[in-house]
Amino acid sequence: MLRSKDAMKLFTSHAISSLAKNDFSILHKTIQEYLVPNNLPVKISELFDLTLSKISKDYKGEYFYKNVIAQKLFLNRHGEKATMLAEFRVGANKADCLILNGISTCYEIKTEFDTLNRLPEQLSSYTKIFDKVFVICANKHLDKICALLPKNVGLLELTERGAIKEVIKANMINTSIDRKIMMQSLRVQEYKYIVEVFFETLPKMKNTEIFDYCLDKFYEIPSDKLRVLFRETLKKYRANDFNFIKQLPNSLISSAICYNITKNEQNILLDILNKYIDEENICTFQSCEVNRTN
Repeated sequence: MLRSKDAMKLFTSHAISSLAKNDFSILHKTIQEYLVPNNLPVKISELFDLTLSKISKDYKGEYFYKNVIAQKLFLNRHGEKATMLAEFRVGANKADCLILNGISTCYEIKTEFDTLNRLPEQLSSYTKIFDKVFVICANKHLDKICALLPKNVGLLELTERGAIKEVIKANMINTSIDRKIMMQSLRVQEYKYIVEVFFETLPKMKNTEIFDYCLDKFYEIPSDKLRVLFRETLKKYRANDFNFIKQLPNSLISSAICYNITKNEQNILLDILNKYIDEENICTFQSCEVNRTN
C-alpha cells in the first residue's frame, strides 16, 4: 500500500504531464494502493480532490501548502486582478510563492518535514526585492521561527484543519531595492521592458551588452518606481491562465500555477478530468451511465 508521501506523487509535474499524454499508470496505482474509492465509477477530477483530502490528514507537504495559498490567499482574496507565481528565483534562492496585486508578497513555506537551516539566508534575499514577506509554517516551527524572524517579516501558521492563521503581521518593506538581485530574478525581455517603459527608449545593442546596460539604468530608477514596474512587468509577462484554472478541481489549482502546462496538454487534461474511471478503464459520462443502468 502507498504511504501518503508516495501518494503525493499524483500531484507532481511528471504525473500531470503523464496524464496529459494518456498515461494513467500513476493514477491507477494511487487508486488501487491508496485511495480505493468505494463508489466506482468516479469522475477523475473528484479522485484528485479525494486523494489530496486523504493525504492532508497525515502528510501536509509543500504542494498542499501551495494549493492552500493558491485557493485562500490568491483566488479567494484577490481573484483575476492578481498574479501568482511559484519557485521564483531570487539570488541563490527560490521563493515558494509570490502574489502580485497592488504589492508584491512573498510566501516562504516551511512544512513540518522541513528544516530551518536556510531560512535566514532566504529571508535576507526576499526582503531585498519584495514589498512584503511571510513565512507560512506548521505549528511545530512557530517558536523557532519567531525567534529568528527579521524585522518586518510576517508569520502565518497552517493549522491542522488547513486554515491560515496570522501569527505576526508583515510590514511594508520600504528600503532600497537590491537592483542586481532584482535583475537576476527577471527574464531578459522583462528587464528590457522595465528600462524601455521608464526611459521611453532602449538602444539597440549586442546581447552581451544588454544586462550591464539595463543594470546601470536600474540604478537610475527610484526604488518606489522600480517596485511598481517590477510588479506590473511580472503581471504582464507571467499572467496566470484563469480560463484554465477555473475549470480545474480545487486540488489541482496549484499545478496550473506551478507547472508549465502547454495549451494542448491543458485541453487533453480537462477532457480527461471530466471523464470517469472504473476498476479497469476510463469511460465517458454517457457510457458510465449506460453501465450503471445495465
